Amino acid sequence: MASAEIAKRPTLAADALEAWGLGDGIRDKAVLVGALTLRKLNNLRHPRGASHVITIRSAGILVSLDVYAGEHRPLREILARDEYGVMRGNLLAPGDVVVDVGANIGVFSLISALRVGPAGRVIAFEPHPRAFARLVRNVDQNHFQKVIVPIQAAVSAAAGELSFDPDSITVHNSVDAAGSTTVRAVTLDADPNVTALAQIDLLKIDVEGHEVAVLGGAEETLLRTRHIVVEYQTSANREQVKARLQRAGFENLSETRYGDEDGLISASRPART
Repeated sequence: MASAEIAKRPTLAADALEAWGLGDGIRDKAVLVGALTLRKLNNLRHPRGASHVITIRSAGILVSLDVYAGEHRPLREILARDEYGVMRGNLLAPGDVVVDVGANIGVFSLISALRVGPAGRVIAFEPHPRAFARLVRNVDQNHFQKVIVPIQAAVSAAAGELSFDPDSITVHNSVDAAGSTTVRAVTLDADPNVTALAQIDLLKIDVEGHEVAVLGGAEETLLRTRHIVVEYQTSANREQVKARLQRAGFENLSETRYGDEDGLISASRPART
């Protein structure tokens, strides 16, 4: 398995420097960097739960995000570093189908929608109520209502309800047995939006430690998936993710390590001959 190491958690100053290259226009750059700087200056005065929503253009999409909720981070991970490979021209084509598990505010879904075009489809799952609201807003303001299907639900090994920790930093929200609320849970193998798909060209999973459960409810779905990218949060999850993907027939596993415990695994299904 190929492996690479990258820095996953830069300082806020590094976030701001990298953010400068993300806006399509000077005004957008200034808005984003200014908001990040304000967040740093006000960090001690604003309690958790404070909000500062901005809207910027980047990479051909319009993104509304809350910098106090950490929602600028997907811009860095997806647009600047292309950690999932969606910015590369050969991963998705017009008419392709994408399933985004852990969509947050929808940056990955929006870029995927650009790539697959009006003939394609993106199914986006996000349980956090505030992140989901911005996901819907981002879908609407980019006029992707006919391409992206937002679903407010957690994805797991079984349908029902799950305890959930709706962290004010929405990029850290997670399924948690001690969570303060509950969310609806679905499985990929039973959700009608997914079962209706004859093939999934790209399945992305970023669920803050719940990735093994997601795969546990996706055995049939994996057999119809051409390419997959999965973030893992522990070394134990890493081994289980690798084993499940190999058992499902995926090959060409590659890995990006963020640290000792977390990283990203990508794999693809052999092309039919």
